[in-house]
Amino acid sequence: MLASRRNISVKVLGGTVDPSSMSVHGEFSEEVLNNIVCSYLFFGADGISSKSGITCATVEEAIFMQRLMKTALKSVLLCNSSKIGKVAAGRICWMGDVDILITDSAISKKDLKEFEANGVDVIIAE
Repeated sequence: MLASRRNISVKVLGGTVDPSSMSVHGEFSEEVLNNIVCSYLFFGADGISSKSGITCATVEEAIFMQRLMKTALKSVLLCNSSKIGKVAAGRICWMGDVDILITDSAISKKDLKEFEANGVDVIIAE
């Protein structure tokens, strides 16, 4: 677990839990974001599309994720390949706004090349 490592500090924001996505956002969380900088932001998504970008269940969640991304030096998308080609309601960002994608080995060569063409480093988790 990351929290047990001496050189890593894990922060968890408080706020309102959205039961559909299990994400936390709201005024309290947003106020905290005004005062932090993080090295890496790890986040998930409900859909990835070259035409619609990286998307999630709600517009409110997308806006919150955009604010989180502004605090991060690097953004890491954790997403299995089944989300590629899917689109959800709220756009978080475009492909090229993500620094690293960690996904599974079922990603197609075409999709892999598209991420790499957008400057995204792709890591295949086994």
